[in-house]
Amino acid sequence: MKFPVDFQANILKPHGRNFAAYLMIRFKNQSDNDPDWQNNIRAWLSKLAKDEYITSHKQQCQDTKQFKQDSDYQAFVVSIAISNTGFSRMGIDAPLSIKDGPFLNGMNRPQRILKLHDYDRKAIEQLYRIADTQHIGIDAVLSIAHNDLETLQEEVKRVKGESAFQKAVYHCFEEYGFLKKSKNAGELAIGPLGFSDGHSNAGDFKDAWEIAAVKEETADNQPEPSYGSFLAFRKMEVNMGYFEYLQQSLVKKIRESEHYQPDPNLDEKKEMERVQGFAAAQMAGRYNNGLPLILDSKPRAYKEWIDQGKAGKIPKDPAFNYGGKNDLRCPVHAHLRAINPRKKNKSSAPIIRRSLNFCSPEEYKKNNFKENNTIINVDIKGILFVSYQKSLSENFEPLFDNIRNHKDALAYRQRETDPIPQRDFSVNWGEPHKISQNIDGTELTSFKGGQYFYAPSLTFLTNLKKPPLA
Repeated sequence: MKFPVDFQANILKPHGRNFAAYLMIRFKNQSDNDPDWQNNIRAWLSKLAKDEYITSHKQQCQDTKQFKQDSDYQAFVVSIAISNTGFSRMGIDAPLSIKDGPFLNGMNRPQRILKLHDYDRKAIEQLYRIADTQHIGIDAVLSIAHNDLETLQEEVKRVKGESAFQKAVYHCFEEYGFLKKSKNAGELAIGPLGFSDGHSNAGDFKDAWEIAAVKEETADNQPEPSYGSFLAFRKMEVNMGYFEYLQQSLVKKIRESEHYQPDPNLDEKKEMERVQGFAAAQMAGRYNNGLPLILDSKPRAYKEWIDQGKAGKIPKDPAFNYGGKNDLRCPVHAHLRAINPRKKNKSSAPIIRRSLNFCSPEEYKKNNFKENNTIINVDIKGILFVSYQKSLSENFEPLFDNIRNHKDALAYRQRETDPIPQRDFSVNWGEPHKISQNIDGTELTSFKGGQYFYAPSLTFLTNLKKPPLA
């Protein structure tokens, strides 16, 4: 399949860099005493595309090929996405052939708060709140990714110092994300709760294209159609201490149950580790190295089960195939099962995840430890959840219906007035004996801020023209 040359990077293929800076931008508007404010915004965005600063998917693939030939080759991966308020600042609509309600409303309207379970509004960080009555919400996000943190910080400083940027932008703050990799899970990154990530993303470019590509409204004389993608950005703080408390509480209940069956081949230390992994896997739906819980009562070596999958000895997508014995092996409220229910053996409308862990650059420099250029030991604060999809209303927000309906063990957050949900977990893998555990989702995760965006084609950005001023 031939993909458009003006499709942005990091959608069909992850950027693969160790670090990314997300510049959260509020544009200037009529209250800033600049008669040319709309022109300046459009000129800056157009310049990013015309100067080829924004990375295309084609360029990303070329950079990857060059890096494989020369590991010293380092290139930034840069992308831009604009919210509905950002398009409004420019006096134009997003170039969409269909209208998407969540995108038009933004993430922080009352109906979205209810949909996304963001009930604790006090938890939202001040930088994401309304700056003033004239600068509401986040208008755009510029993502810059690189393998070296200090090089990335210098690039952010350079971009913010440019005249075109300063003419267009009223306020900007940065979020920094990083990849943390596990020695026990191949090259895959691990998330804030210690589980390897990336198993459930699209397998190839064609699959990703079907999930993420949105056809744009284009000029009649444009020879080829252009495409963009909707982006959801959510900063989620994770309470690792509470997760460990839940894990140990489950372990205690499992081992105290009259139905508990220890592994006779393990000593006490190894048996405790086995039960700890099993308890955490029942909340997540996978063991921490990524092995789906339905496959085994304990995690196989990462390479073993990956090789078996490639050889066709295990199901290609076993994590979401349920029924029969598998219903006893993985709780319905385990995160990976709850958020990805199957209908007639097909997954619900999926998303492309491009999330990174977060902490401040200062915290990273203080705590990081590298082994073979792989980040091993960093104090993760939470996750910068980033996803691309062709529809926020049909792909992204229904995931939260699944979270609510199944009382997802990791992602469900109840209202303050609601009772803390109780879930049942297995004492032994694949057997019907259960124990119960209360999980307070408001203690586990906290929404700190975010927005819905649209990542337009480079053709659209390049062709931005001066709008008529009232």
